[in-house]
Amino acid sequence: GRRVRLDWQAFTRDRNRFNLYAPTRQGGSTGGRASIEYRLTPALELRAGAEVERGTRDWTASSLSGGLRWVP
Repeated sequence: GRRVRLDWQAFTRDRNRFNLYAPTRQGGSTGGRASIEYRLTPALELRAGAEVERGTRDWTASSLSGGLRWVP
């Protein structure tokens, strides 16, 4: 099908005091994530993505990802 696929999302979160996985990231936050997929050949796809989240208690989290995907 398509040669390029884009995806973008925005979000808000409320990380309450029971935030067991990341206790330093309590309170509210806003952020977004974006990704792009580009088909190099009919069976090979290049993928890249990024995410950022900013908390009301002065913290920021971000990530980047990328890779190749075989599409049989």
